Amino acid sequence: MDRLALAAPNLANSDAAPLALLLLGRRDMTPSRSTALLLTLCLLPACATEIDQVGSQEAALAAQDWSAPTTLANTYYNQHIVSVAFLNGTAYAVVATIPNGVSFTHRQPNGVWTALQPMPGLNTADLRLTAFNGRLYLLTQPVNTATLELSRYEPATATWSGPSQLPFESVKLPGFAAHGNQLYLLGSQPGWSHAMWLTTMDAQGTFQPTQPTSLQGNEAALVSHHGRLHALFRSWPDGYSGEGSGDVLHASFDGSVWTAPATISMGNGTSILRGKPMAASYVADGFDCLHVTAMDENYMANVSTVWWTSACDDAGFAVPVSLFNVANAFASHSLAASASELLVAHAVYGSGSGDIDIAARSYHYPRADGQPCTWASDCASALCTTSYADLDGDGFGSTASSASLCGPLPAGRSLTPRDCCDLDGRVRPGQTQYFSSPGGCGGYDYDCTGAAVQLYPPRATSGCTSLGSCMLRTRSCSGPYWTTANTAPACGVAASWRTCFLETACKGGTASQCGALFSMSQTQACR
Repeated sequence: MDRLALAAPNLANSDAAPLALLLLGRRDMTPSRSTALLLTLCLLPACATEIDQVGSQEAALAAQDWSAPTTLANTYYNQHIVSVAFLNGTAYAVVATIPNGVSFTHRQPNGVWTALQPMPGLNTADLRLTAFNGRLYLLTQPVNTATLELSRYEPATATWSGPSQLPFESVKLPGFAAHGNQLYLLGSQPGWSHAMWLTTMDAQGTFQPTQPTSLQGNEAALVSHHGRLHALFRSWPDGYSGEGSGDVLHASFDGSVWTAPATISMGNGTSILRGKPMAASYVADGFDCLHVTAMDENYMANVSTVWWTSACDDAGFAVPVSLFNVANAFASHSLAASASELLVAHAVYGSGSGDIDIAARSYHYPRADGQPCTWASDCASALCTTSYADLDGDGFGSTASSASLCGPLPAGRSLTPRDCCDLDGRVRPGQTQYFSSPGGCGGYDYDCTGAAVQLYPPRATSGCTSLGSCMLRTRSCSGPYWTTANTAPACGVAASWRTCFLETACKGGTASQCGALFSMSQTQACR
């Protein structure tokens, strides 16, 4: 981007009103299939590889629980377009309010979204946000043009550069995604051929000339998945003319050749697919899944429907299901994935008031036993167990090894923490024995109280100086006592001590009959 000579304007000044975002609430596990305007948060720890045939996993998609939406914000504008992306685990969102401008926000670690901040110099009909090379890039297309503009966000300084006009045009906003060490754009040639072109930008901001592809269509989405670049796009001319079935085409690219497009039927057959298809790759927790969403519109009923499918477990794309309905026929949505969640942003404008809600929904894909979990509902077994590694088998685990895993208690783990040395079975909470040598982790804190307790602490030695003091009836020297008064050797150190030997059969005779006084060397024991 440096070669594009992008400026870095101050974000503080704009005529666009900021959008105040409210606190994201706790997850509500009540299923819901219908909501007004929403931003969807989705935890997805399951799925596998993607192939080009349409599968039959509708039950697997439809059976999962979605939490009820939580509204985060409201505002009043004429139209809204939203795009979301993840950068280093943080979720970011850009919202265009036509004709008021573009604003930007992110989600804080505590789950609260910051207030939308205006981005001066942008007034766009469409936009797409993506992460590349440690930065965010925003692709925009001004109203009623084929022109494309690019802006760049530097997270270290929290500033945007641009917009800078790109040296090529597209009839609709191109697909836009990082793949390998390149940023890819897949656009449509202006005119009526709708042949699609591909270009790349390197980490230094240099674009290659556009290259023709074997694909025809528009409204493309790009995603990197399983070492290939995947394109989801609308067919032409049916999708544009408003007479199509709502089909989405899918093709993948290995760096030299595109696969033949395969059809994914995303509509209900009675409405028109107007919204762009969106795609995201979820690869985490040993699972691998390519997700696709698209929106169709029923103008007569003034309703939009978000359709969802995924290609998982080598079975191909599942039969799409209706994710939710929105009481408005004009809609925009976006899809992004991190290593722990799938984020679906959905913004629409209402008739007359133009209000927008950004809400949150949580999706839980049941995980197999042994997979990480937070709630019992995360697990196919409906059991989420918190346990601790118990390497020495003493029934206590290391607190630092805490993990919540689906299923019952796994082998080699314990339900009880606080083991301060998981390499020595003698070292454990509640240990009552004393030891004169250090434990397996060094030190003498055998009962994990945080400090070593001596078996024989310092004591006074008075009354333990003569045989007469060992009389059975006084036992003033029943000890043992260290020879030197009020001192004691450290754990594991030997010193001289004194004790009495008492005859248990003695009934009160003289000292010579009832006991003896001993001095000897003894090693201090501790626990």
